Amino acid sequence: MLQAKILAAQLVVIFVSLFALAVFWSFKAEKKRDQLFMAMSAKNDFESISNDEALNILAVSESKILNVGMNHRVKRAMIKRGDSFSLLICEVRYQTRTGKNNNSQDETICAVMHNEPLPHFSVRAVNPLDKFMRDSKANKGFLANLVVSITPEYDKNQIDFTDDVHFSEKFVVVSDNTNETTEFLDFDKRKYFVENFIDTLVNRIDFTKNMLALRCNGYIDLKKLPELASKAINIFKSFL
Repeated sequence: MLQAKILAAQLVVIFVSLFALAVFWSFKAEKKRDQLFMAMSAKNDFESISNDEALNILAVSESKILNVGMNHRVKRAMIKRGDSFSLLICEVRYQTRTGKNNNSQDETICAVMHNEPLPHFSVRAVNPLDKFMRDSKANKGFLANLVVSITPEYDKNQIDFTDDVHFSEKFVVVSDNTNETTEFLDFDKRKYFVENFIDTLVNRIDFTKNMLALRCNGYIDLKKLPELASKAINIFKSFL
């Protein structure tokens, strides 16, 4: 009995020690990334800004950039200010659910802040659920009606570009204003996406009234930040 208690106590000590070690290394990794992020900012002539200032920029009501998730926190941020537009790069963490099923999601955002009129819409790569939804709606059967009733946003907000096969096979467009977005996203702009965004770095692009944001899952390799910035600037100049 005594030996069992001693063994249990030893296991608790080992568990606590491993947990403390994991927390320590996580904290150390965060500090190291902070330093590398600041070095990358200085190397590329960016200005370091506070996390709160970056969050305020993203949270302005007109941009709607933070419409995914909740309890957003900016972990690191840099900005390059210009006359016609400014470029903000930041790493964001947010919660996707609440309660017991709470889950944290990390995201890298590269946003071009501008004063050009843009409709509000997002473009993202097609995923298996999108293909399933399209097939279900095309069949117009019981399954299609059931799926649409459960996930109405797929039926209501997606714009149909099936006449442009090359684009619709690769991308999904979601918008609150179908007519305005369809008029803006003409054939040449859709062709630009097909030719320039067949990669795994950017998984979603948001267009808003005063901001264009490229979004990447997770915190990307810092060496790829200049590439991400170039993509954002190129699409801004190509579309406006």
